[in-house]
Amino acid sequence: MLLTKDCLFIEIPRTGTDTVRECFDLEPSDLPRHITLSEYLKLRPEHSKKKRITIVRNPFDRVASLYEHTKAFHSVGTFDEFVEWFVSPQPNITRDNIRQTQFDMLSIGKLAVNYVGKFEELESELIHISIIYPIRQLNQIRVTNKYKYKPYQEYYNERTEKLISDFCKKDLDLFDYEY
Repeated sequence: MLLTKDCLFIEIPRTGTDTVRECFDLEPSDLPRHITLSEYLKLRPEHSKKKRITIVRNPFDRVASLYEHTKAFHSVGTFDEFVEWFVSPQPNITRDNIRQTQFDMLSIGKLAVNYVGKFEELESELIHISIIYPIRQLNQIRVTNKYKYKPYQEYYNERTEKLISDFCKKDLDLFDYEY
């Protein structure tokens, strides 16, 4: 979570949150960075009235990005193995909640945010957010923490596409994404 006096920016892994933090010069909360909104508000109920803003990303692209990012720091095997781990119901969710769907990160039974921007249009979304919400003056937009990788479609086969389609169905439907 990133905080201002009036707003919460919900950080979803691999959706440009480092860029958002730098562009608005935002301070992180003292809680884990990628905590779900529901978990956060249980720990900080006094923030329940703040405006809630986030950026989402096409789930297929997000998982490919998560794979490349994770690969830079850990041995993760093949993309197929990573997708199997990502969708697995095992209870060993990582500390950063990277295996949560975007809907799960943003919901309290239902979607509970005031504004959802799209990663694919990050620059225009940041300009829009700076105009509509009382965050801070927008600094120069400089994309950070970016990995070079193939177009996401090149990672998937029929099986992994189905796994992510099923696991991220709410994300795909709610945020109007497709393969």
